[in-house]
Amino acid sequence: MAKALLGKYFTDAPTHQPWKILAEFTGSRLEECRYEQLLPFEANSPDKAGNGADPFRVIPGDFVTTEDGTGIVHTSPAFGADDYKVGRKYNIGILIMVDKQGKFMDGLGEFSNRYVKNYKDDPNYQDVNVDICVKLKKEGRAFK
Repeated sequence: MAKALLGKYFTDAPTHQPWKILAEFTGSRLEECRYEQLLPFEANSPDKAGNGADPFRVIPGDFVTTEDGTGIVHTSPAFGADDYKVGRKYNIGILIMVDKQGKFMDGLGEFSNRYVKNYKDDPNYQDVNVDICVKLKKEGRAFK
């Protein structure tokens, strides 16, 4: 986390978890560090990224700031010009997980064939973002 953003997420109030800074270094020291994929499924496995791609590692991007968030971002080359540009430069590949109807593709576990958003104004739509957040929290993989 960027030091400039610590106050946004942590306080010394007794109701919050205790915390302390263990180390300080520049973001460039994280470059090329590998990380564990948060939602590993068959359809988004590293071998699906194509053409010898090397995903799930930290790469630099000049569009990452400390204006909001944590100072580090997830990059998805299939969803945005900046992501596409940096993804191509560092060959992290492209994982397509949403079909032309706006549904998650087969092979994505409990999220397969579910609409990403409520495109149809379905009164019975269950927000997949909520389910993803709950899953990550239950697995101890969510920051906030």
